[in-house]
Formats: sequence, C-alpha cells, structure tokens
Amino acid sequence: MGRLDGKVAVITGAAQGIGAIMAKEMADHGAKVLVTDIQDTAKAVKAITDAGGTAQGMTVDVTSNDDLAAMVETAKGMGGLDIMVNNASIFASLKPKPFFEIDDEEFVKFCQSVQELTEQAADINDTIRKRKILKCVLNTTVIA
Repeated sequence: MGRLDGKVAVITGAAQGIGAIMAKEMADHGAKVLVTDIQDTAKAVKAITDAGGTAQGMTVDVTSNDDLAAMVETAKGMGGLDIMVNNASIFASLKPKPFFEIDDEEFVKFCQSVQELTEQAADINDTIRKRKILKCVLNTTVIA
C-alpha cells in the first residue's frame, strides 16, 4: 500500500521537468494524478500509466480562471482533490533570457498568474476543507 493510495493529486506545469517528476513520484506512491500544463501532457501521462499508475492529462492555462475551474471539477471527478501542486510558471513560455531582461509586460503577466493561482488555491482549499481531509498545497516556481 502506497502512502498516497486513494488520494488525488493535481500538478500544474507537469508536462515536463520538475512537474512531470513530481507527478510520476506521486503516482508511484499510489495517487491518482491529474497532469496539467499548457503544453502536451501525453508523454508525462504515458510515463505514469506505463509504470502502472493512474493519470489523466489536461490542458490548463493557469492565467485562465475558466481553465482553473475546469481543472478543479476534473479533479473532483477523479475522486476529489487531496494534493495541489502549483508548479506552472509563465516563464516556460518566454524566450530564454536573463531574468533582468524580462520586460514589464512579461513580468506583469507572471505576477497575474501567481495571483490567479492564489485565488484558485483558496477555492481549492475550501473544497478540501468541506471534505474534512488532510490537505496539502505546494507552490513552486522556477525562474531560470
């Protein structure tokens, strides 16, 4: 029996990199994982299911409240929402360059995505609290 058996984990920015690694690790411990990203999630989902885990992929733009609401509803359909990992970073869609060369428009978009994730996390937290279960919300970001 895995530590996360019966839990549902949602991970944003999980098509590749750290997000995909976290998704695979949680699935290896028994969680059903909703792999979300603006990029194609098929490879990350396949890695999980090929290893015997349960995963579903979903296109989610974390700057879209509609996408975030749909993500929460999809997680509920998988059995609930026990673990939320806010890993998506708007920087993944920017042209690689030194941090201090990011223009104001790009930086404002990043800040807005963080604000929207925070607001959505409050809604998610309310959903979890109503279920009276142990909750875990993890926020990460990568700027390099």
